[in-house]
Amino acid sequence: PFIKPSRNYDYLYDPTFTVSSQRDHAKESYKAQTSFDRIRRVPNYKTMFSSLRHHPRQTITLDMTDPVPKHVSRQWKGYSDQARQTLIRYKKFNYDPTVQVPPKFYPETDAEGKDRYKFFRRPIIPFL
Repeated sequence: PFIKPSRNYDYLYDPTFTVSSQRDHAKESYKAQTSFDRIRRVPNYKTMFSSLRHHPRQTITLDMTDPVPKHVSRQWKGYSDQARQTLIRYKKFNYDPTVQVPPKFYPETDAEGKDRYKFFRRPIIPFL
């Protein structure tokens, strides 16, 4: 079987998946849209058992259904970070105290509850 290095839509869903620029985001999007998973062989029932070239037994089509839900944003997430960095640079070099830099929000983590596993270096294996 063919093993993929990453899943098709990791660039949208995985929070740790990082692309360096908008160009790389576009490449990942193109790879996902044109992957082999979306290619379908549709049989032509009238000529299904034909071996003649001018009467093909199937047609190869690209599946047009979109597997990504509508609520998932397909835009590159780096624009907000770039705008924030630009504001910080502007405020620092122009000494402009009126510029308000938006705060960076981090997801809430529960260090003693359900997110406890994120704070360990290696798994707890009892027989080691």
